[in-house]
Amino acid sequence: MRDFLSAPDPVDLVVLDSAMPGERSASLALHLKGLRMPVVMISGSPDMMEFAQEHDLQLLWKPFGAKELTSAIDKAFASHLFGQRDDA
Repeated sequence: MRDFLSAPDPVDLVVLDSAMPGERSASLALHLKGLRMPVVMISGSPDMMEFAQEHDLQLLWKPFGAKELTSAIDKAFASHLFGQRDDA
């Protein structure tokens, strides 16, 4: 993923599954936030929910429908906050 982000192809937002192979998604999510990249994490893990809350990251709880995903992506773009945990 980091190599892909370094490529010349533009990336507007990342939807990141917490159970993906390779680099730990928690580390990658913080890297994306540091790059000022909108990111929506998806998971069904209570540990990942706690991590997302501790680091002000948006996490979409599995299972979810298309409307919930669309809403999370809209929030990621509209909030102008990287990580998008804008609960206030």
